[in-house]
Amino acid sequence: MAAIHPNGELDGIVDRILAPLSQFLYLPALQQVLRELIDQLAPWLDPILLTEFVDFATALQLLKLGYNPANAGYGMWPFVMEIESRPYLRVILEPLFRDFFGFIAQKDNPNGLWAWLARRNDVVVQQLRVFEDAVEPTHWTGYAYGENEYNKWITDKTVDKNPAHNCSRVDYLVLNNLAEKGLPEIPVLDIPLDKFLKLAQEALENLIKEIQRQFSSEGYLRRWVDELGRNIEERFSLAGISILLGFPGEDSIRTFLDPAGPVDIITWAGNGAFKSLQKFAKIGEDSLVHMEDLLEDQIRSIDGVLKFWKWGPGKVLQNFAEYAGVPDSGAVTDTLRTILLVRDVSGELSQWIQSNGALKSFTKWAASTTPRFTIAERRILQKVRTEAGELLMWTYHPDGALKEFSKWSKSAADLSAKAADQVTITGQLEVTEWVEGTFHKASKWATSSVSGIAKAVDCILVQVRDVTGIFEQWQLDKGVVKVYSKWEKSAKDGAARAVDSVLLIERQGEKIVKNVF
Repeated sequence: MAAIHPNGELDGIVDRILAPLSQFLYLPALQQVLRELIDQLAPWLDPILLTEFVDFATALQLLKLGYNPANAGYGMWPFVMEIESRPYLRVILEPLFRDFFGFIAQKDNPNGLWAWLARRNDVVVQQLRVFEDAVEPTHWTGYAYGENEYNKWITDKTVDKNPAHNCSRVDYLVLNNLAEKGLPEIPVLDIPLDKFLKLAQEALENLIKEIQRQFSSEGYLRRWVDELGRNIEERFSLAGISILLGFPGEDSIRTFLDPAGPVDIITWAGNGAFKSLQKFAKIGEDSLVHMEDLLEDQIRSIDGVLKFWKWGPGKVLQNFAEYAGVPDSGAVTDTLRTILLVRDVSGELSQWIQSNGALKSFTKWAASTTPRFTIAERRILQKVRTEAGELLMWTYHPDGALKEFSKWSKSAADLSAKAADQVTITGQLEVTEWVEGTFHKASKWATSSVSGIAKAVDCILVQVRDVTGIFEQWQLDKGVVKVYSKWEKSAKDGAARAVDSVLLIERQGEKIVKNVF
């Protein structure tokens, strides 16, 4: 056995193959069975043998779970057929036969047929003598390996010379013939065992590598239709487990479980169009997903509008986006986005609205509630871009009052603008207009609303500069002009010198005083 080392690579490969079976193998221990496999049957460990081994090992455990004497008696025949057609499996299954025989013997049912399978010849010989030594063997009322435990059957009273209760001894004939026949022999190898084991080891290693390669690239896929008529598809891969479920022609749901934890649930319409996606942080201990673990949510309407939410720890909204014209595949791009909301860790919320890839407006709030609602009074910045390309910008004080309004005659698609294109700047109580960088008009109000709206009666100052440089100014009180001034020339920024003053008119009580310079 020099070709196989106790701690060799083949041991590790076979260990990995058989590890899932450890919960089904009681006595002898899994490692002991494994050693028998390696020592006696390594040349014959092909996928079909392994598959059948798993099937029959599982069947034995099911016989235990649903044990009764009749099932145990009749259930041994498939195993007899298997080892007759595949003698190699006899040695693989024999430790399990012994384990099962020990199990039923503890239940007062040392069935002789299972004793033969388990190579318990002592039990077989002892039970044959029971039949052969009986004075009236045909007077038992039932069969030894039938509805009752063997120990109960052997202690039952016989019926003295009552032909109506005679019972043929098929059980004896079957056991006797099996004992005379013996268990199937393992064929003798025609090549040296060490060489054969080495070749078998290499073949098995290559088989495992090919299985691993296919699993890594494609995974394992199986499809079937359940009793309700639903199509079910399961794919197992290194990336995770994917399960698709749905009736033909109707909506289908695909669930994807990542080994690292996240769970995706995707819904597709009957025509194959994407409908929704929900991503959960994990699957619960009850094998269900829970809304408190929801990380992302996507919903696509039949008209192609897709809405996307993303939450952070504590179910706090981080992002919201809306897309228009999303194809049936559900794939989105920045050019399809119409709304984007981003909330940072401090609670500050920013919103972008765009059309055909160009920004239409931008708004920022100093604080926001969750999961999506904002506190409008805490708005600190807003930008709006008109169809003509003009840019309007409002800034607000922390208490929500308007701080400043700005306007540009043109702007870029990202809402940026050049200083030379600025045409209007508005303070809380002042409005200043510029034309191509030159001062044109300024107005000032004594008071205004927090939205920046002021009444004419509250206007206290108006200044106007024409294209020739003439500068005029009106000072008002409750809508009535108190002082009018005029300069024959002024600077482009609206500054005028006293020496250039040409007219001053003042209202003094009921009198109007006019001064010409």
